[in-house]
Amino acid sequence: MGADANTLIAKYCAPAGQQSWWAGETAPLQDTPAKMQNHRTQAFIDGVAYFNAIKDEIQILLKTTDPNRFFYMAAWWLGLTSFQGQLRVADSWNFANVETDTGETYAEFSEFAPPLSVQNLETLLKMMVDKGVNVRVLPWVLPLIGDERIASKTGMGGVNFHTLVSVSSLRQRIGNERVVLNLLAHTFGGSHCKMVICGDSNSMRAYTSGLDPVDSRLLPPGLTKQQVSAQHVATFQANNTAELNTVCDLLSLNLLSEPLFDEFKGMLSLPDFTVFRDAEQRGRYEIRVDVRWENREWKLALYDGPMKALYIFYLKKDKDNDAIRIYQWPAGGWHDVGVRVEGRAAGAIHDFFRDMWNEQLGRDVETFKINNDRTASHDRAWQPLPLRQPVDLAANTGKQYVQVLRTVPLMNFTLTPEKRGKFLVPDDFKVKFGVKGHRIKIGPQALAIPVGAYAAVQNAYIRPKLNFAPNGCFEFKVALQKAISEAMDYIFIADQSLYALEIMEWINLRMQKMPSLKVILMFGADPADPPNSFLPEAMNKKLLPGVRRNSKGDTQPSNIVFYEWTGNAVHCKVTIIDDTWCAIGSANCMRRSLYTDVELSVSILEPPTPSEELPRTPAEEAALPQDRKAPSFVQHFRRDLWAHYCGIPLDPAQRSATESQHYTALLQQKAALAVWNPPWGWAPRGLSLRPEMSRQNLQPFPWGAPFDSKDYDRVDPDSRQAF
Repeated sequence: MGADANTLIAKYCAPAGQQSWWAGETAPLQDTPAKMQNHRTQAFIDGVAYFNAIKDEIQILLKTTDPNRFFYMAAWWLGLTSFQGQLRVADSWNFANVETDTGETYAEFSEFAPPLSVQNLETLLKMMVDKGVNVRVLPWVLPLIGDERIASKTGMGGVNFHTLVSVSSLRQRIGNERVVLNLLAHTFGGSHCKMVICGDSNSMRAYTSGLDPVDSRLLPPGLTKQQVSAQHVATFQANNTAELNTVCDLLSLNLLSEPLFDEFKGMLSLPDFTVFRDAEQRGRYEIRVDVRWENREWKLALYDGPMKALYIFYLKKDKDNDAIRIYQWPAGGWHDVGVRVEGRAAGAIHDFFRDMWNEQLGRDVETFKINNDRTASHDRAWQPLPLRQPVDLAANTGKQYVQVLRTVPLMNFTLTPEKRGKFLVPDDFKVKFGVKGHRIKIGPQALAIPVGAYAAVQNAYIRPKLNFAPNGCFEFKVALQKAISEAMDYIFIADQSLYALEIMEWINLRMQKMPSLKVILMFGADPADPPNSFLPEAMNKKLLPGVRRNSKGDTQPSNIVFYEWTGNAVHCKVTIIDDTWCAIGSANCMRRSLYTDVELSVSILEPPTPSEELPRTPAEEAALPQDRKAPSFVQHFRRDLWAHYCGIPLDPAQRSATESQHYTALLQQKAALAVWNPPWGWAPRGLSLRPEMSRQNLQPFPWGAPFDSKDYDRVDPDSRQAF
């Protein structure tokens, strides 16, 4: 018999009255079992599933006639409208595609799922308005985006200008007052929450996710078996085990042996090995081998100088056949997760949207000019959103316990002009001016005071506090830290970043107290994010020190694995702990999600079904016998997510008999953990992760550029600091 809900809530969830010395660090509003109980939740894995659910909500609203129907949507990036060409910003500069210099191309969010739909989201929003649905859209824009340097250097130009083009078009179709620009974020952050709240007089459903309405979010992640075969470009066949071991040993020393080189020679039209090595010494070629999994897996990067081409290969040892299989994985997939919440917590999510909407209406109007179109943030005469009562589920119909986890920044703009300038100006920044032959260099120190003084008088730089959270609101941080501090069996995090130094420190502290705790990190960088030194710092300096390591040959940490889903953005922001507690939403494993970006996640707790009572076969899962019980939400969600990572279709109609057996077997926590690391349990025979999932070396994690704390403070900021 497992622990009851009250015991688990006391263990994993932030309690009522929790308060740190930071005023914004308080427990979520749902801080007792009575406030958390009776919710119904459903997870959606990847963009097509999530936006199909939103599409279904819209169809319900279009078909019904309740006078209180509503549909509210907040987005970090609103990509509803297509546009091709050059954008003229503020009558002063052109925003163009940096690769082609022919202008940015914006795709229209015209489909929810295959097959293509002629009714894009903008059209469906218009249809709802025509049918009497109260539609409100709240997309974020950075107030400083009109500055060419900021738009280009931050990468936010491509996001915000697409949003502004979409807002202009959407206002023409549904009315200006239904679309408000969200300018509430911190100067160094964004309003990153992505949510939908909808319903009528008798119902309310809230969604939160990592998914914005942008075409790329519908790209399916992962490869089919046929696609995997197509990416298997070569196999090195050793003559015997001794030769295979020699080749693998050299790879681990960043050396490509001649027998293995021959597999690449014909594929890439390379010269003979001796000529190649000579050319490599002269810099015409460059090879780098990264050990991904000691004596099992490597990443090989080969730069061909004459052709100016970079080739990336993944090498996997096949010890059973004395071979090395060579793959090239394509890029472009998008992995994400969203969740729907029904019950009183949906009302709290509604109130968060309403708080932001009404706060923005009370601010001064700010205007952005793109081409010849002026887009105002709002009009002070527009009416605020009224209160709306939450809708409870019927008693005892919801099994999940939910907390709403918000992040709202503290606006602490108190630095002196000199200190602000030193923070803003990079240490290696230099500018030259003057006439030819009389150049004067100005370095960071000389620039600091004028830059800081200029920023101090800019309304767009110094943002006011939010009236509904004047001290900031760091509920996500409080809830996540509490759950991690009580983990017993495992912690799983899937994220595009994984470089929150604090979070890795929390995990390390818990592992010191609980050496048997297992940690699984799933990573896949967003291609829009530039490489940085933060991830190696988080792994090597915060997570790995002092953890237990294997003793024989392989000195990897015994209870930590780090996987990269090669070629895919792992954009979901998911944490699962002990098959009991999980967090889903917009908040990343970054410091900025703890303290600076406006975020919305939810935590969901449900007592897990004991392993001996879970169904053992697909037939039992389809029709539970008396001695079997259904898995909890967290168990079911974890199983579906990890089945996806094993390439098992989530649509039962597409599963083979073996895949169906594996799907049910993954309900067992110990079997599922062994998929990530065989010593952790007994994985079902024949079940493994997708081939394109690559395990990363952790002895240590590969270092990049030296860690720069000042750069970290700018890129992954903490709003509690002075700015």
